[in-house]
Amino acid sequence: MNLSSRLATMRSLRSWTQAELAHRAGISRAEVSAIENGRLVPSVATAISVANALGVSVEAVFGVRPDPPEGSLPEVGRYWEVELSAGVGFLPAECTAIGEVAHDGAVRTDGTTHRVAEHPASTLVLAGCDPAVGLLAGAMASRGVRLLPLHRSSRAALELLAEGSIHVAGLHVTDASGRAANRRAVRERLGRGYRLVRMAGWHEGVVRRPGARREPVARSTRPTVRWAAREAGSGARACLDRLLLQEGHPRSFRHTARDHRMVAELVRAGWADAGICVQLVADEAGLDFVPVQPESYDLCFAADLADDPRVVQLVGALQSRPFRELLADLPGYVAEETGEVEDA
Repeated sequence: MNLSSRLATMRSLRSWTQAELAHRAGISRAEVSAIENGRLVPSVATAISVANALGVSVEAVFGVRPDPPEGSLPEVGRYWEVELSAGVGFLPAECTAIGEVAHDGAVRTDGTTHRVAEHPASTLVLAGCDPAVGLLAGAMASRGVRLLPLHRSSRAALELLAEGSIHVAGLHVTDASGRAANRRAVRERLGRGYRLVRMAGWHEGVVRRPGARREPVARSTRPTVRWAAREAGSGARACLDRLLLQEGHPRSFRHTARDHRMVAELVRAGWADAGICVQLVADEAGLDFVPVQPESYDLCFAADLADDPRVVQLVGALQSRPFRELLADLPGYVAEETGEVEDA
């Protein structure tokens, strides 16, 4: 990014007008406009005032970032450059829940570094398993935030949050205690100082091929049934384990899926007879779905980040009427409490 577009992005991220930024920085609106349009290079004093008003460093607004420290990049491959709590982090790029997201740089096999973006757009990293996260990514993009939704189970997402490698962890570890189970999981792994914002309510259930004989869920737990399981630590796996233990049929699994859609695909393709997933992906795959339990899917973030513009935009997107209406139209999703925030 050049200087003008970087300032405009940071201002828009905070939902400020040019006049509001000018007032906060003690300069004129015309100066803000000229800087954003590239017609004015700010003085040192003006640059400091603008950066202080935005709550960031002068380098973050106007400077060109130095090359990444040695050892901070992957040995080879693409990476994302992200502002984390400990400073700038470099995450190996991977296929996300919305497919490929543009990388910020790459390390070639000869050891040379190719910087695609001089200064990446404001980025929020979210790890979770919600198959509808693409809707949230679209809502965040309209608010000036690039969302990186990584495929992770609830446990793995909390681990990354504990390490400071992401900003937000998605989790659904619901049991008989309802949403309290998510709060308890956060306290046990992370301690105090975190908040939960509701993404959605949904039903987790058994997915089976269409045309299969209609029978109670209990019959699906027979030892001869081939299950597509999620990895340990996921909400779907916990649901399956409880279901099988209730029927007295603990077992190992031949196929382990990384997400809800892979569970449905294994069943649809005939590699498994049944699996646990959410209704949305069952309907997408044209499979039968039998609800087992209602769940709360929450997003967890550190309370210290509550005023971070990226998190502010996240909560704002979740609370917006257009997003809630989109979510409510999805099969099995409940958006009545979407956007509600509480201490974990």
